[in-house]
Amino acid sequence: LDADEVEEELVRGHLDLAITVALMDAARLWRTPVRAVEYVALTSRRHPLPPPGPDMFDGRGFVRVSSRGGHTYPLQLLLEHGLMPQVALTVEEYGTLPAVLQDTDLVTFLPRHVAEVFCGWFPALRIADLPWPGQSTPVAIFTRRESSLTPAQRWFRRLVHGAVVEPGTEI
Repeated sequence: LDADEVEEELVRGHLDLAITVALMDAARLWRTPVRAVEYVALTSRRHPLPPPGPDMFDGRGFVRVSSRGGHTYPLQLLLEHGLMPQVALTVEEYGTLPAVLQDTDLVTFLPRHVAEVFCGWFPALRIADLPWPGQSTPVAIFTRRESSLTPAQRWFRRLVHGAVVEPGTEI
């Protein structure tokens, strides 16, 4: 399911719940943020980045992950900082990044929690902080509005919310 289809699928009732960083029309949906997303740079240990600074990415190529899954922030960073001409490869999902990065000097932007998992599985990778703020839109739970939910959908929303937020946080 492409991120750009999620909103309509929720509104139509074809989808009960979505957890995403994608921005959707909050007037048509119930939305609650559940987690902040900090982005970092990931590269090979054999080709480390210099300390964060304005020239940190000079001469480096990038792997861009498609924004189909709703992760538009990396594309936003590439555009805002004039790095699009340095994109050497576009992949469809984050899962392909470790194999590409560990043997090249390419760089990518991705959520810190994903980068930490990849570094645990692939010790040849290295995380670097960005030279600018790296907070994107928070991950949020989306459902249809309360009045259009069935009792089962309300229960499901409470269950998912309880599983992904800090204990004691209520809807």
